[in-house]
Amino acid sequence: MAVRPRPSGHDGRELFVAESTMKTHSRHIYRKIGVDNKQALRTSVNSYRA
Repeated sequence: MAVRPRPSGHDGRELFVAESTMKTHSRHIYRKIGVDNKQALRTSVNSYRA
């Protein structure tokens, strides 16, 4: 979900979780992948797919 271009908070509403929960999970994913933000995550995923 994080790599799809969507407004902030949209994914949380779709999954019925609080925005703060989405932010926490996103931070953990970013840390594991080694990126700092959603754009860097998209770039990393796109380069992996290529």
